Amino acid sequence: VSFIICIILAILIGYVIFKEKFKKILVFYFTFILINLFLNLFLITYKFNYDTKSSSLVKEIKKKSSNENIKNNKKNIYLIIFDAAAPIEKFDALYETNYYKENIDFYKENGFIYSKGNKSAYNNTKHNLASFFYLDYHIDENNYKLVKPNNVWPYFLKKNSSNYLPFLEVLKENRYKFVHFGNMFNDCNSVNDDFCLEKNNKKIKNYYFSSYISFSFINRSPVFPIFKRIEALFSNQKFASTEINYVQSFYNKNDSLNRFMYEINESNLKINDKGYFFLIHSIMPHGPYIYNSDCSFNNDLMNVDLNNPLLKDKKIFETTFNYDLYKNSYSCMLKRIKEFIFFLNNNDPDANVVITADHGTPIIEREEDKINFKNTPFNGYDVLFMYKLNGSLCKKDFNTNFNMINAGRKILECSFGINLNKKEKRSYFVVCNPKIITHCEYKVHNILSEKDEFESYLRHNKY
Repeated sequence: VSFIICIILAILIGYVIFKEKFKKILVFYFTFILINLFLNLFLITYKFNYDTKSSSLVKEIKKKSSNENIKNNKKNIYLIIFDAAAPIEKFDALYETNYYKENIDFYKENGFIYSKGNKSAYNNTKHNLASFFYLDYHIDENNYKLVKPNNVWPYFLKKNSSNYLPFLEVLKENRYKFVHFGNMFNDCNSVNDDFCLEKNNKKIKNYYFSSYISFSFINRSPVFPIFKRIEALFSNQKFASTEINYVQSFYNKNDSLNRFMYEINESNLKINDKGYFFLIHSIMPHGPYIYNSDCSFNNDLMNVDLNNPLLKDKKIFETTFNYDLYKNSYSCMLKRIKEFIFFLNNNDPDANVVITADHGTPIIEREEDKINFKNTPFNGYDVLFMYKLNGSLCKKDFNTNFNMINAGRKILECSFGINLNKKEKRSYFVVCNPKIITHCEYKVHNILSEKDEFESYLRHNKY
């Protein structure tokens, strides 16, 4: 609404100032709008470009494709992602908790193996999840100039783009249904409703725009913040920030694992041995930190002063927002994992399950680190990882270097009998080149082979 008001005001002001020339300006303006519209439609529908590496991997997989017996005896597959979840033992060391000892026996009793020492392949969500579907390091120091932004997560899942992703090709070949439970940043409804649990054609779906992006765009117009300030003048209530009000509305959606269990139980859907691949991506323990340790909504956020210089730039969407709030969100995550294991025992005991983090987190240890960010310990690659992989197809010697790539390869082995060599341990720092403003030109650092250069980059760029 505020955007439309701004457009109307701009047109009226233009008419008053220019009058006779206004028609020419209006023609120019709407020509610009139409060109912009067609350009965006072109970018939205731009075809997925697979590279030769992906093509050759798909051919290799099809040669090793599973037999009809496996296709007819399907085990469901779960990839549970908790955003920015540090390993439990490292969390204990930092927070002086005892979560590892409190939970490890429960995991073992229920068939889960907890794996230590795992590092993510990349520093962010979109590239780690992309690497899972590619089953490989899709962007590295050799090909980073060739990788197009629409060929990474979640854009490659669009209806006209989700072809020739090696992992999806295996699902298609074995007649599995891919189901995506996402969060406020992307979900099946905003990416591709073919990947929703039950597609509802009666609803109008938003294929192209994340609700978070829409909110951010509208919130930057001056009308909405001015309206909130005027409203506050005539009220005795203390108004929460628009960001806090917004994320409160996504309390249930961001708790994706709980939402999944609720929908399955409410619908009485029988999922056992149906051939589902469930990708469930919960925001916790990443910011915004809206969860208490018992997973209730954190009402203390209403008292947060986002104009505080310690928080002004970070706000509530950043992982580095608050030391204690991350702890609460992490505790909620452990609660949800335990509930999910009970859910599996009751509904899908033979499923193949991986529970992991997409990446780690730069955890704030000291108050001054919130300002002097270069001293923040960067734990962005240490990730939580545990799994329960059933069946005689699984080899027992695969227990190190679990990143998203090797997790995907292990799932293929245990679910379909497709044996691919595990990939060597590599961790990349990928960022758009800040000197290029017209498009995303990737910069890539291999943090294992370029450790000194990478740390220098972090210090100077305050990542």
